[in-house]
Amino acid sequence: MTFFLVDRVPLVFQQSEVIAANCDVKVKAMCGQMDVDNWTEKQWRLIFEENDVCVMTAQIFLDTLRHGYMKIDS
Repeated sequence: MTFFLVDRVPLVFQQSEVIAANCDVKVKAMCGQMDVDNWTEKQWRLIFEENDVCVMTAQIFLDTLRHGYMKIDS
C-alpha cells in the first residue's frame, strides 16, 4: 500500500486521476467530504486491502494513525 498525501481537497481528485491514468494500480481517492470520520475499522481495512494507492489529505492520514486503523511503519 502506498499513501500519497496532498494538502488540498481538489488535489486529491486531480492526483488520483493522474496516478490511475499513468500507472497500472488501483487508486482510492479520499477526502473529508466522503464522511471518512464515520467509517468503521472494517471499512478502512477493506480499502487498504483492495487498493494499491490511497490519495488523501494529510489530515485523513493523521486521523487513521490516531484511531489505530494503520501503523506508521506500514
